[in-house]
Amino acid sequence: MKLIIYTDGGSRSNSATEPGPASCAFVAFDEQHKYVACLNETLIGSNNVAEYRGLLLAVNSLDPLLDFTSDVDRIEFRADSQLLVNQMTREWRCKDENLIALQHQIREILAFYSGIVISYVWYPREENRDADYLCNLALDGTIIDNMFGPLPVKTKVRGISAGQLFRAGRLTESRPLRVDPEGYALCGSCKERLTNCKCPPLEEAV
Repeated sequence: MKLIIYTDGGSRSNSATEPGPASCAFVAFDEQHKYVACLNETLIGSNNVAEYRGLLLAVNSLDPLLDFTSDVDRIEFRADSQLLVNQMTREWRCKDENLIALQHQIREILAFYSGIVISYVWYPREENRDADYLCNLALDGTIIDNMFGPLPVKTKVRGISAGQLFRAGRLTESRPLRVDPEGYALCGSCKERLTNCKCPPLEEAV
């Protein structure tokens, strides 16, 4: 079975010469694209360092991931950073000392998984939205504490609340939403249960 892991990293208003707040994340799926796990974390570094740290975060999580899934013989890392993918496939040389150190860490860990075929594939950013969203969550102060917990996703789309999407039949799963003490999913805007959302109907909001 193939394990697919999307990784991402990002920074806000900083550069390689002036590193600042940054974050990274990964989201794992099985080959049927069924969600498996996710993690995110914050760091100080450039955007490229954050991209590498996202891959490192995933690689450091392989033991529990492989324990949780069965018969994994291939792992495909997907990232929207061409620099990361091309350097890990040795298509491009890596000259930055910080990135070289991270690359060595990643390769050393992966050496313990010699029985698994490892590949790196570039994916456009719009197909890496889950990992990108987790990076933004981390920068905003939300850190995933259980990698096998629900996958957080955006509860608002262009100013439309989760409750509006739910009542319009466009949101059927409660897993990404906050819940009340009784376990009912809540709308992120009006804070009512989805079934009792007080937001205006979707056609009015749009």
